[in-house]
Amino acid sequence: MCVLVLVVAGEASAEQALNLRGGLIWIGNAYREEYTGRYIEGSDVSPLLTFLGAAYDIPLGSPFRLSPGIDIWYKDYAFTEGRAVPTQIETGPAVGQIAGTFGLVVSMPIEARFALGGGFSLHGGIGPAVLLRVPIFPIEGSETDQLVEYFYGEGRFFYPELRAGGEYEVSDRISVRAELRGFAPFGRLLSGDDGLPWWDQLMTSGQVGLRLRF
Repeated sequence: MCVLVLVVAGEASAEQALNLRGGLIWIGNAYREEYTGRYIEGSDVSPLLTFLGAAYDIPLGSPFRLSPGIDIWYKDYAFTEGRAVPTQIETGPAVGQIAGTFGLVVSMPIEARFALGGGFSLHGGIGPAVLLRVPIFPIEGSETDQLVEYFYGEGRFFYPELRAGGEYEVSDRISVRAELRGFAPFGRLLSGDDGLPWWDQLMTSGQVGLRLRF
């Protein structure tokens, strides 16, 4: 029975496929008064952002596939008290450097997919991901060098990913998908931590989309 399941899963995942997706991503920000014991000007609550993305599935042999992809979101960031934090556009440059920032999540997970029958399947995956934050819209002429230095210093761009989801085939070439993903802030291990909760700078997302097989 186990051999049969693996064979079916391998056949189901043998095609290359394009995944189109979108959803919500939550970014943990604990650099606030309730966690530090002091008021921190410009630091906003943990943002919940919409994002769009795409990935391409490359078969690796039953039941595995490589699924490199990219996702994009947008948020204002401020550099205040030595770190970059999500903020509101109303926050002025008197707080520190502030800029509208694009976030690009570039991921390279290996997934395993298992058919359940009736057109349904489950999948899970793990792999490296990097978060490229680009402060492209300075507010009121603000500089961005400190933001960039923080975003890419001490490994803060590296976010190993874990994901799981399900899929339903609506035709021979098209499936609908739903997925949960988590991204661990590797930079916190290198920077030593500041007494903030474990979820600070963690990213989690929920998404839906289409898988188009070729």
